[in-house]
Amino acid sequence: MSDYGGSQPEGSLHRHPKETKMNIYSGFDSAWANNNPGALAHIEENNGVRKFCVPSKAKFQDVIDVIQAFQPEPKLHVLAIDQPTIVQNQTGMRAVERVVAKIVSRLKGGVQPSNRKKDSMFGDKAPIWGFLEQLKDLEYKEKPDIGQQKPFNSGKYYIEVYPCLNILGLFPCYYKRGKCAKYNPANRNFDIDDWNKICIDVEAYGEKQKIDGMKEWASKLKKAKPMIRKPNKSDQDNLDAVLCAVMAFEWAKSGVATTHGVVIGDTSKGYMVTVTDSALFDDLKKQNEKFNHNNNVTVPFNQLW
Repeated sequence: MSDYGGSQPEGSLHRHPKETKMNIYSGFDSAWANNNPGALAHIEENNGVRKFCVPSKAKFQDVIDVIQAFQPEPKLHVLAIDQPTIVQNQTGMRAVERVVAKIVSRLKGGVQPSNRKKDSMFGDKAPIWGFLEQLKDLEYKEKPDIGQQKPFNSGKYYIEVYPCLNILGLFPCYYKRGKCAKYNPANRNFDIDDWNKICIDVEAYGEKQKIDGMKEWASKLKKAKPMIRKPNKSDQDNLDAVLCAVMAFEWAKSGVATTHGVVIGDTSKGYMVTVTDSALFDDLKKQNEKFNHNNNVTVPFNQLW
């Protein structure tokens, strides 16, 4: 199997000698329910050499199958999931969503409420719960030492992320302009300039982090103006999966409970992991404190689990 290029199957990992144990940072943009596939992407790292693995369509079981097929098993695997992994509330929004929504709404974006009444997504028989149980059976943890400020070197972890918020932290230009990226082709306010700008941002990120193949992939995702073909939902799923993989990479490298890596909430009622710059960090902290005060609750902010 070759390095990144036209001959590499989507979603496949590069082959390595069996004695080699690499690090893998994966992003899974799930479809939330089981009707449609989402997408799975990877960044792999072997002795300091980083390679990008082209995203592919994936349902929950597909992700488990990929993990079980890792040969050899990676020394470190971090899976960042774009779907709430802890939902206790029967109605409305989780507390972490209400905190984040204060910022996202101000920036003309939206946060989808997560609650158990949404039966296909979060009801007792929703596929996310069986998926997480399978991860736990494979010894994946959702309670790492997130206060550790040095890179993680080994283990198997999964975390919840939210691409809309992650974009604001990874690429601060959107926060500074006062408007979330409008890159969902299914929405009426889709902006081709935003779509292309995110592709350019991902290109630059891949180049800066020396992730072989990421720049080339993101370049191909850009669309000419006027559009010959509008990006479709599959294109966005792939892009979100890559953004999730980037978050897995950032989490492992930077640690959390810092001014760069942030966790809002906890594993009792739900949380989100993101990266920030100083302006977004201060805004998130302020909104979190305000929410706690107004509601007489304690939603943790950058506290150790």
